[in-house]
Amino acid sequence: MGEHVSVSAKIPAEYRAKLKEHGVNLNRLINEAVAEKLRRLEDEEYQQLLKKAAKILQKLPEEHLIDLIRTGRDER
Repeated sequence: MGEHVSVSAKIPAEYRAKLKEHGVNLNRLINEAVAEKLRRLEDEEYQQLLKKAAKILQKLPEEHLIDLIRTGRDER
């Protein structure tokens, strides 16, 4: 990872106290939550791209797709 930035957030004091009681590293928790959210957003974006690609591929004749697959296999 490259450079870091600081962010601030307000959470209820009782959450912070309970997390501290359980030995939870708040920085790590926030980083993991942000990373997971980013993964989900990227997955959604990829799903949308796949749907668009599927619509385009459905417009191509089946024989043409088969030829493209065979050509790709032969080139390996």
